[in-house]
Amino acid sequence: AQKSNIKFKHLTLKDGLSQSDVLSIQQDATGLIWIGTQDGISIYNGIDFENIRVQNLNNVMVGCFLRDNSGTLWMGTSNGLYQYKDGHFSHWSHENKLFKRYIYDLYEHLDGSIWAASADGVLRIDDNGAKTYSTKDGISHQQTRSIDGDRSGVYISTFGGGLNKYNGE
Repeated sequence: AQKSNIKFKHLTLKDGLSQSDVLSIQQDATGLIWIGTQDGISIYNGIDFENIRVQNLNNVMVGCFLRDNSGTLWMGTSNGLYQYKDGHFSHWSHENKLFKRYIYDLYEHLDGSIWAASADGVLRIDDNGAKTYSTKDGISHQQTRSIDGDRSGVYISTFGGGLNKYNGE
């Protein structure tokens, strides 16, 4: 049997990671790795970490990232949806009074709309504003978990209600 040359490097709190519970990762265009943790974000440049608390708040978990086509970094957190642009955080959920619960997944559709999955249903943000979808709108279960899509529509997974497809109607 041939030996593998694959090696893993284990990065921990000793190396500067803010928390050992890593919830999400996203590499940006410059090669930095953004790491969502139980207490904000650790940014890894390949050598060391910079740790950032979302708007200086303790225990805001960052569960998912999305860098949209305009370059804005969206973050799904335990405190709703945040944006990071030009070195500054804005609490999108607070400013728009929508989706202040845990965001499980973020997705940008081919039409440029941003979608967020949460225990409160689905949020869609586009040029016309923001709209929430719940069981009242036909989603099979209020708790949504993952979103993806293609030319035929947007697919939304639920926790207990199977898979839903939104085709624009």
